[in-house]
Amino acid sequence: MAMVEVCADIGFADSEFRSYERTTDTLIVRVRAWNGKLLLVRFDDVVGARDCLPGDITGLYEHTCSTDFLVQTLGHVYENVPDNSPYKHFAFTNLDDQPSLEVIAAECAIRALRWRAR
Repeated sequence: MAMVEVCADIGFADSEFRSYERTTDTLIVRVRAWNGKLLLVRFDDVVGARDCLPGDITGLYEHTCSTDFLVQTLGHVYENVPDNSPYKHFAFTNLDDQPSLEVIAAECAIRALRWRAR
């Protein structure tokens, strides 16, 4: 499977999932980075998600070619699947380089929240 790493200012290696929530077609994933910062990963126009018991993560990747999960999901979205669609297959990987949370969405954006002492 060909994948490219989704670029972020802070790497995902040695990070862990904190939570995620979906509202209509948006999925927000909260990740605690290796340096303690909270990252928000926002997926827009979400049409599929698969939770494989997320925990520690090593990266966030985008598949660069068609996958079984993408094809299956698009089959539910379209009556006749077009050759080109806006949807992409994103995957957080775990320590074993296996997917721990997979998302089919049109867009992905990452931002770091400011750290506040409590």
